[in-house]
Order: sequence, then structure tokens, then C-alpha cells
Amino acid sequence: MNVIISAGYQGQNNHFSQRTWLEYGMGGTEFCIIKLSEALQRLGHEVTVTGYTLNEECNGVKYIHYDQLAQADYDIAIGANYLSFVKELRDKKITATKWIFWMHNDEYYNWFRGETMDNWKQYFNDIDCIVGVSQFHANILREKAVELFGYVNRDVNPYIRGIDNALDNTDWLDYKHNKIKGKIIWSSSPDRGLKLLLDNWDRIKAVMPYATLDVCSPPYAEYWEDRDYSKLDGVTWVGSLNHYDLRNRIGQAEYWIYSSEYLETYCITALEMLRGKVKIITNGTGNIQNIVGDYGVETETMNDILTTLHLDQTDKAFAYKWQSRLDLGQQYAIRQDWDLRVHEWIGLFKNLGITWE
Repeated sequence: MNVIISAGYQGQNNHFSQRTWLEYGMGGTEFCIIKLSEALQRLGHEVTVTGYTLNEECNGVKYIHYDQLAQADYDIAIGANYLSFVKELRDKKITATKWIFWMHNDEYYNWFRGETMDNWKQYFNDIDCIVGVSQFHANILREKAVELFGYVNRDVNPYIRGIDNALDNTDWLDYKHNKIKGKIIWSSSPDRGLKLLLDNWDRIKAVMPYATLDVCSPPYAEYWEDRDYSKLDGVTWVGSLNHYDLRNRIGQAEYWIYSSEYLETYCITALEMLRGKVKIITNGTGNIQNIVGDYGVETETMNDILTTLHLDQTDKAFAYKWQSRLDLGQQYAIRQDWDLRVHEWIGLFKNLGITWE
């Protein structure tokens, strides 16, 4: 089977590829594109990733910039987040038997190289299936189908599917945790709730005087570097990390505190924290509640967060019970692997009528 996956305009300065993820780190959508493409390749399929990419081959996957694409026929064309993937590929005289729009957020980008496309909803006439990154996400897309896609004449139940994201356990083969008591990690875009921690840092230090906070973020959030953290004792701006360095930070972290109003359609970070045996305190926004479940502690207010930290320091029974759940959470995360998840994608291709030897 021959598959092309469009990353659209994801990445920094036209430098999207597996190698740049290894060196600098990237956001969740880019991570998933890389991992799905490699999982398909390991099953013997030919995979091309296009968009604003480097022109190279990594782990058997070809990366070809939009502007370097040549006319070709594919079995499957998948576009992530940017509806313009249909126009980009058709302009290069690329054909596909089936077209899939892979949405990672509750909205999509309707522009083509910086300009909003005219009558952009027409491109949904070419799309055979929309895939959300969880069943939670797919349900939202079904509820908003008319608003988002303009469809009133399709049965949205088979048309919109949900396939969970995943981790690659080979990235964790050499993982060792060396937890530092009281270390909190932030590993997300800062605008998704970091302000709550920073505004209440004095209160956190009052409950846990040895608390420290590492602020990690994707490349697109580097503007937060300009903020002054010097007055917050124990807070360190780390910024964007490659996945090896991020694993090391996760290995040191005792807590991940994430209370956000952002609608998480999946949340790979939550899965990474379970994999790394980090204690999770969250309000369970969006799909996080379906990942974390009883492995973490769900809170509603800052006072709840402070109470949870206090109990973990002072109540041995509470701390022991929470610690015992970390092993179960890690086992759950290990089972969410791309080499397993790829078979759900294969099943989708078959349901769409794609066959191969």
C-alpha cells in the first residue's frame, strides 16, 4: 500500500522531519505524523510525508516538501489539521483512492499558504473520512459536523471516526527515573494553564517548601522565554527539548500539575507522565479524564491542588495508595503503543475499501 501523509504547514522554518524532532522537539501533531508513518512503514507499506518538510529519508519514510512533489498515485492520502492538503496535492496532480482528514483539535485550518481559501468547505466533498484523535474527540466532531464541515446529507457516524493517539515504547527503552522530591514539571503550551501555577507559586512553596518547577514547552511557545521568572524561587524556564532530554526531565519529576480550560482532544503529555511514573494532578479537561482515570488525582480548584500536595507529604496511607497506582498507570501507558494502534488505522483503510497484497 502506498500512503502519503500531509503535515501541512506544521514545523518550524520549513524544517519538519523526523530528524528535527530528534534534535529540537516538536508538538503533538508532528509527533503523531512521524510515529504513524514509521509504524506503517514497519508493516511493509510505502509512506511519504509531505508539507513544509526537509527533503530526506528517515527510518524508511520519505520526507518531500510540497514544492518538490511530483505527479503520483496513492492508495491513501491523509492530511493533518490543514484542509488545504487537498488543494496542495491536487495542484501537484497527485491522486489517491481515498482521502482522510486527520483532525487533532476541535477546529481546523482553512487557509492555503497564509491566505484563507475561498469556499473552503467544497474540499470536504473530496474527503472520504474524518478521523479524530480519540472517541471523545470524534463525538465532538459529530456534534459540530454541520458547523465545521457543512454536511447535512451524510451519516456522520461512519464518516467521522476516532482513533486514539499513542506512544512509541522504543523511545523509552533506556528510560530510568531518578525522582527529585517536590519537582513539578510543566510540559505543554504555557497558555494552557501555566499562569495558575505561577500566580500561586508562593502558596505551593508554603505547602511544599522544597518545590521546584521545570517549564518545558513546544517550539511555538518560545515567546514565553521573555517572561521574568527570577522572582519565583525554584522555577526554571527550560523551553523546547528533544525527546531524550524531555524524558530525562520526566524521569526527575515527582508531579505533573495541569489544571486547564483548554479542551484536550487526546493529550499525549498525560500518557507520557503515566509512562514516566509521574504523579498527576489535573482537572481532567477534555479527554484527559479518559487517560488518567484513577491513576492520578482529579481536582477542581487551586485549594484542591494544595490539599493534594499536603496529603501526599503528610498522610502515609494517602501517599502509599497513590504510589501503588503509578505502576498500573505505567502499564496502561505501555499498552498505548503505535505498533498496536496502527492496526486500527489498517482496519479503517480496509473499511474504506482499500485492498493490497
